[in-house]
Amino acid sequence: MIFGRKRKLAREAAIAAIRPLIAANQIGGGLSTAMYFDPYVLGYLSSTMAWIIKLELKGRASAVDVGFAMQDAFAEVCNVNGAEASRFVIELTEAQDIEFMLGGEHASVAVLYSYGLLRDEEGDPIVQDAEHLAKLMGGSMVGGNHRTAVGGAIMMNTFNRHVRELRNEVR
Repeated sequence: MIFGRKRKLAREAAIAAIRPLIAANQIGGGLSTAMYFDPYVLGYLSSTMAWIIKLELKGRASAVDVGFAMQDAFAEVCNVNGAEASRFVIELTEAQDIEFMLGGEHASVAVLYSYGLLRDEEGDPIVQDAEHLAKLMGGSMVGGNHRTAVGGAIMMNTFNRHVRELRNEVR
């Protein structure tokens, strides 16, 4: 029964991790199915899920549990074939795809900053840009928490910007 509980907790963490990313992009028309298979987008989403699962479950989820959690989250939140998305994540990981790795790196900065775990955050250019954006937006976006505001600005400057660029390519 414990095995099933960890998988359920991993699934819940994965869904909670990416739901705000997807919701934030619904205003501009959402993401098309093809966009979910963009290497940067997959790298960002899968890295976000992996970090959140690891942090929320304190590293107690197995690789199998994480994999199934990601499949379920892709299916439920993104409305795409979770198994197919997960297979593509594995292919891009093995190929060391540059865009996939960049998406993963940007997601890592966002998550680790939000949790207060990012090393050398003062010197990180992504954080510096996000600090500037957060100040322009009034300093905080969610409940007066500066770290949350900057974490949201990191997402806006990385993931949301990439999605806007994808939309512009389609037009």
